[in-house]
Amino acid sequence: PGAARTVLLLLDAGKGNIPFTDLLPAADNNLLEWMIEYATEEQFRQLPPYDVVFNAIGEPDVTARTAPAVARFLAGCSKPVLNAPAAVARTARHLLPDLLAGVDGLLVPAVWRIEAGAGWRARPEFRFPALLRPPATHGGEGMRQVDSRAALDAIEIAPGAALYMCAYHDYRSADGHFRKYRIMFVDRQPYPYHLAISEQWMVHYASAAMLSPWKLDEERRFLEDPAAILGAAGMAAIAAIGRRLDLDYAGVDFSLLPDGRLLIFEANATML
Repeated sequence: PGAARTVLLLLDAGKGNIPFTDLLPAADNNLLEWMIEYATEEQFRQLPPYDVVFNAIGEPDVTARTAPAVARFLAGCSKPVLNAPAAVARTARHLLPDLLAGVDGLLVPAVWRIEAGAGWRARPEFRFPALLRPPATHGGEGMRQVDSRAALDAIEIAPGAALYMCAYHDYRSADGHFRKYRIMFVDRQPYPYHLAISEQWMVHYASAAMLSPWKLDEERRFLEDPAAILGAAGMAAIAAIGRRLDLDYAGVDFSLLPDGRLLIFEANATML
Protein backbone atom coordinates (compact mmCIF):
# COMPACT_ATOMS: atom_id res chain seq x y z
CA PRO A 1 0.00 0.00 0.00
CA GLY A 2 1.30 3.41 -0.98
CA ALA A 3 4.20 1.99 -3.02
CA ALA A 4 4.89 3.64 -6.36
CA ARG A 5 5.05 0.38 -8.30
CA THR A 6 4.64 -3.37 -8.02
CA VAL A 7 7.76 -5.32 -8.97
CA LEU A 8 7.60 -9.03 -9.75
CA LEU A 9 10.92 -10.54 -8.65
CA LEU A 10 12.04 -13.73 -10.38
CA LEU A 11 14.11 -15.64 -7.82
CA ASP A 12 16.24 -18.74 -7.53
CA ALA A 13 15.53 -20.87 -4.47
CA GLY A 14 19.25 -20.98 -3.61
CA LYS A 15 21.87 -18.26 -3.26
CA GLY A 16 21.98 -17.00 -6.83
CA ASN A 17 19.88 -13.87 -6.32
CA ILE A 18 20.79 -10.20 -6.41
CA PRO A 19 20.60 -8.76 -2.86
CA PHE A 20 17.44 -6.80 -3.63
CA THR A 21 16.24 -5.78 -0.15
CA ASP A 22 18.23 -2.55 -0.09
CA LEU A 23 18.09 -2.12 -3.85
CA LEU A 24 14.29 -2.00 -3.95
CA PRO A 25 13.09 -0.39 -0.68
CA ALA A 26 9.59 -1.39 0.39
CA ALA A 27 8.58 2.24 0.85
CA ASP A 28 8.73 2.71 -2.92
CA ASN A 29 8.07 -0.79 -4.21
CA ASN A 30 5.50 -3.46 -3.60
CA LEU A 31 7.60 -6.62 -4.06
CA LEU A 32 6.18 -9.89 -5.31
CA GLU A 33 8.83 -12.56 -4.69
CA TRP A 34 8.47 -15.60 -6.93
CA MET A 35 10.81 -18.60 -6.67
CA ILE A 36 10.11 -19.46 -10.24
CA GLU A 37 11.93 -22.78 -10.43
CA TYR A 38 9.12 -24.21 -8.27
CA ALA A 39 6.35 -22.46 -10.19
CA THR A 40 3.12 -24.42 -10.48
CA GLU A 41 0.53 -24.24 -13.23
CA GLU A 42 -1.76 -22.44 -10.81
CA GLN A 43 0.87 -19.79 -10.09
CA PHE A 44 1.36 -19.12 -13.78
CA ARG A 45 -2.39 -18.58 -14.15
CA GLN A 46 -3.01 -16.55 -11.00
CA LEU A 47 -0.15 -14.05 -10.73
CA PRO A 48 -1.37 -10.80 -9.16
CA PRO A 49 -1.06 -7.57 -11.18
CA TYR A 50 2.45 -6.09 -11.47
CA ASP A 51 4.11 -3.19 -13.30
CA VAL A 52 7.58 -4.48 -14.06
CA VAL A 53 9.59 -7.71 -13.86
CA PHE A 54 13.03 -7.74 -12.28
CA ASN A 55 15.02 -10.89 -13.02
CA ALA A 56 16.86 -11.07 -9.70
CA ILE A 57 18.60 -14.36 -10.58
CA GLY A 58 21.97 -12.70 -11.02
CA GLU A 59 24.38 -15.63 -10.63
CA PRO A 60 24.94 -17.13 -14.10
CA ASP A 61 26.12 -20.44 -12.65
CA VAL A 62 22.61 -21.21 -11.38
CA THR A 63 20.51 -20.00 -14.31
CA ALA A 64 20.33 -23.43 -15.99
CA ARG A 65 17.95 -24.83 -13.40
CA THR A 66 15.59 -21.86 -13.64
CA ALA A 67 15.87 -21.28 -17.39
CA PRO A 68 12.88 -23.39 -18.56
CA ALA A 69 10.42 -21.78 -16.15
CA VAL A 70 11.79 -18.28 -16.79
CA ALA A 71 11.61 -18.73 -20.56
CA ARG A 72 8.04 -20.01 -20.34
CA PHE A 73 6.98 -17.03 -18.22
CA LEU A 74 8.73 -14.40 -20.35
CA ALA A 75 7.23 -15.80 -23.55
CA GLY A 76 3.85 -14.60 -22.36
CA CYS A 77 4.92 -11.52 -20.42
CA SER A 78 3.98 -8.10 -21.80
CA LYS A 79 5.54 -6.00 -19.02
CA PRO A 80 9.05 -4.49 -19.04
CA VAL A 81 11.74 -6.97 -17.95
CA LEU A 82 14.90 -5.78 -16.19
CA ASN A 83 18.12 -7.82 -16.47
CA ALA A 84 17.30 -10.10 -19.37
CA PRO A 85 18.29 -13.71 -18.55
CA ALA A 86 20.39 -14.05 -21.71
CA ALA A 87 22.50 -11.05 -20.69
CA VAL A 88 22.96 -12.45 -17.18
CA ALA A 89 24.13 -15.79 -18.61
CA ARG A 90 26.89 -14.04 -20.60
CA THR A 91 28.54 -12.81 -17.36
CA ALA A 92 29.78 -16.26 -16.25
CA ARG A 93 33.41 -15.98 -15.19
CA HIS A 94 34.81 -18.07 -18.05
CA LEU A 95 32.80 -16.10 -20.63
CA LEU A 96 33.86 -12.66 -19.43
CA PRO A 97 37.17 -12.48 -21.37
CA ASP A 98 35.30 -12.95 -24.65
CA LEU A 99 32.49 -10.60 -23.61
CA LEU A 100 34.97 -7.78 -22.93
CA ALA A 101 37.40 -8.63 -25.74
CA GLY A 102 38.51 -5.61 -27.72
CA VAL A 103 37.72 -3.02 -25.05
CA ASP A 104 40.74 -0.73 -24.87
CA GLY A 105 42.41 -0.25 -21.52
CA LEU A 106 41.45 -3.57 -19.92
CA LEU A 107 43.35 -6.60 -18.71
CA VAL A 108 40.85 -9.46 -18.38
CA PRO A 109 42.64 -12.57 -17.06
CA ALA A 110 42.10 -15.93 -18.71
CA VAL A 111 39.49 -18.05 -16.93
CA TRP A 112 38.82 -21.75 -17.44
CA ARG A 113 35.72 -23.61 -16.28
CA ILE A 114 36.77 -27.14 -15.41
CA GLU A 115 35.05 -30.43 -14.77
CA ALA A 116 37.56 -32.44 -12.74
CA GLY A 117 37.92 -35.52 -14.93
CA ALA A 118 40.88 -37.62 -15.98
CA GLY A 119 43.95 -35.60 -16.92
CA TRP A 120 42.40 -32.19 -16.34
CA ARG A 121 45.37 -30.92 -14.32
CA ALA A 122 47.71 -31.34 -17.29
CA ARG A 123 45.91 -28.93 -19.64
CA PRO A 124 48.70 -26.99 -21.39
CA GLU A 125 46.81 -23.67 -21.49
CA PHE A 126 46.85 -23.24 -17.70
CA ARG A 127 48.97 -20.37 -16.43
CA PHE A 128 50.41 -19.94 -12.94
CA PRO A 129 50.02 -18.49 -10.43
CA ALA A 130 46.27 -19.03 -10.61
CA LEU A 131 43.15 -18.86 -8.46
CA LEU A 132 40.78 -21.78 -7.95
CA ARG A 133 37.19 -21.33 -6.82
CA PRO A 134 33.92 -23.28 -6.92
CA PRO A 135 31.15 -22.02 -9.21
CA ALA A 136 28.38 -19.80 -7.86
CA THR A 137 30.56 -18.44 -5.03
CA HIS A 138 31.51 -14.91 -4.06
CA GLY A 139 33.32 -13.16 -1.24
CA GLY A 140 36.31 -15.47 -1.51
CA GLU A 141 34.29 -18.54 -0.49
CA GLY A 142 36.35 -21.63 -1.28
CA MET A 143 38.97 -19.66 -3.22
CA ARG A 144 42.65 -20.57 -3.07
CA GLN A 145 45.81 -19.53 -4.85
CA VAL A 146 48.05 -22.09 -6.56
CA ASP A 147 51.52 -21.04 -7.62
CA SER A 148 52.55 -23.93 -9.85
CA ARG A 149 51.35 -27.07 -11.58
CA ALA A 150 52.96 -29.07 -8.79
CA ALA A 151 50.88 -27.15 -6.24
CA LEU A 152 47.77 -27.86 -8.32
CA ASP A 153 48.62 -31.57 -8.39
CA ALA A 154 48.81 -31.56 -4.58
CA ILE A 155 45.26 -30.28 -4.11
CA GLU A 156 42.55 -32.88 -3.55
CA ILE A 157 39.54 -32.22 -5.74
CA ALA A 158 36.62 -34.62 -5.98
CA PRO A 159 36.27 -36.32 -9.39
CA GLY A 160 33.64 -34.58 -11.46
CA ALA A 161 33.66 -31.43 -9.34
CA ALA A 162 33.26 -28.17 -11.22
CA LEU A 163 35.55 -25.25 -10.56
CA TYR A 164 36.92 -22.10 -12.10
CA MET A 165 40.60 -21.49 -12.61
CA CYS A 166 41.73 -17.93 -13.27
CA ALA A 167 45.18 -16.60 -14.11
CA TYR A 168 46.40 -14.43 -11.24
CA HIS A 169 48.04 -11.05 -11.88
CA ASP A 170 49.88 -9.26 -9.08
CA TYR A 171 48.10 -5.93 -8.64
CA ARG A 172 49.91 -4.62 -5.58
CA SER A 173 50.23 -0.82 -5.65
CA ALA A 174 53.53 0.99 -5.18
CA ASP A 175 52.73 1.50 -1.49
CA GLY A 176 52.39 -2.26 -0.97
CA HIS A 177 48.59 -2.29 -0.69
CA PHE A 178 46.03 -3.99 -2.89
CA ARG A 179 43.11 -1.90 -4.16
CA LYS A 180 39.74 -3.13 -5.41
CA TYR A 181 37.38 -0.61 -6.93
CA ARG A 182 33.68 -1.25 -7.49
CA ILE A 183 31.46 0.58 -9.94
CA MET A 184 27.77 -0.18 -10.36
CA PHE A 185 25.75 0.19 -13.54
CA VAL A 186 22.14 1.34 -13.51
CA ASP A 187 20.59 1.32 -16.96
CA ARG A 188 24.14 0.78 -18.25
CA GLN A 189 25.41 4.05 -16.72
CA PRO A 190 28.34 3.82 -14.25
CA TYR A 191 28.24 4.99 -10.63
CA PRO A 192 31.20 4.59 -8.23
CA TYR A 193 30.26 2.43 -5.26
CA HIS A 194 33.31 1.78 -3.10
CA LEU A 195 37.07 1.30 -2.88
CA ALA A 196 38.61 -1.33 -0.62
CA ILE A 197 42.31 -1.11 0.29
CA SER A 198 43.98 -4.12 1.91
CA GLU A 199 47.35 -5.55 2.84
CA GLN A 200 46.17 -8.92 1.46
CA TRP A 201 45.65 -9.93 -2.17
CA MET A 202 42.14 -11.23 -1.40
CA VAL A 203 40.41 -7.91 -0.88
CA HIS A 204 36.97 -7.56 0.69
CA TYR A 205 35.53 -4.30 1.92
CA ALA A 206 34.27 -5.72 5.22
CA SER A 207 37.71 -7.07 6.20
CA ALA A 208 39.94 -4.34 4.76
CA ALA A 209 40.04 -2.11 7.88
CA MET A 210 38.46 0.69 5.87
CA LEU A 211 37.81 2.86 8.94
CA SER A 212 41.43 4.00 8.75
CA PRO A 213 41.28 7.77 8.02
CA TRP A 214 43.69 7.68 5.08
CA LYS A 215 41.77 4.85 3.46
CA LEU A 216 38.45 6.64 3.91
CA ASP A 217 39.94 9.79 2.41
CA GLU A 218 41.19 7.92 -0.65
CA GLU A 219 37.83 6.20 -1.05
CA ARG A 220 36.03 9.54 -0.75
CA ARG A 221 38.15 11.00 -3.53
CA PHE A 222 37.28 8.05 -5.78
CA LEU A 223 33.57 8.35 -5.04
CA GLU A 224 33.52 12.10 -5.64
CA ASP A 225 35.58 12.10 -8.82
CA PRO A 226 36.37 8.64 -10.27
CA ALA A 227 37.74 10.23 -13.45
CA ALA A 228 40.50 11.87 -11.42
CA ILE A 229 41.61 8.39 -10.29
CA LEU A 230 40.98 6.30 -13.41
CA GLY A 231 41.67 8.93 -16.07
CA ALA A 232 39.76 9.50 -19.29
CA ALA A 233 40.84 6.18 -20.77
CA GLY A 234 39.76 4.31 -17.65
CA MET A 235 36.35 5.97 -17.63
CA ALA A 236 35.91 5.16 -21.32
CA ALA A 237 36.72 1.53 -20.57
CA ILE A 238 34.17 1.50 -17.73
CA ALA A 239 31.50 2.95 -20.01
CA ALA A 240 32.29 0.27 -22.59
CA ILE A 241 31.90 -2.45 -19.94
CA GLY A 242 28.43 -1.14 -19.13
CA ARG A 243 27.46 -1.34 -22.78
CA ARG A 244 28.91 -4.83 -23.22
CA LEU A 245 27.13 -6.18 -20.13
CA ASP A 246 23.87 -4.70 -21.43
CA LEU A 247 22.21 -5.16 -18.04
CA ASP A 248 19.81 -2.80 -16.30
CA TYR A 249 21.62 -3.47 -13.02
CA ALA A 250 25.16 -4.81 -12.66
CA GLY A 251 28.60 -4.07 -11.25
CA VAL A 252 32.28 -4.49 -11.96
CA ASP A 253 35.20 -5.08 -9.58
CA PHE A 254 38.65 -4.10 -10.76
CA SER A 255 42.03 -2.65 -9.86
CA LEU A 256 44.11 0.05 -11.49
CA LEU A 257 47.45 -1.14 -12.85
CA PRO A 258 50.59 1.04 -13.03
CA ASP A 259 50.24 1.34 -16.83
CA GLY A 260 46.71 2.74 -16.47
CA ARG A 261 44.85 -0.41 -17.52
CA LEU A 262 42.01 -1.78 -15.45
CA LEU A 263 42.52 -5.33 -14.16
CA ILE A 264 39.05 -6.90 -14.20
CA PHE A 265 38.11 -9.30 -11.40
CA GLU A 266 34.44 -9.84 -12.23
CA ALA A 267 31.50 -8.08 -13.82
CA ASN A 268 27.97 -9.33 -13.21
CA ALA A 269 24.59 -8.68 -11.62
CA THR A 270 25.22 -10.19 -8.18
CA MET A 271 26.82 -7.16 -6.53
CA LEU A 272 25.55 -4.53 -4.14
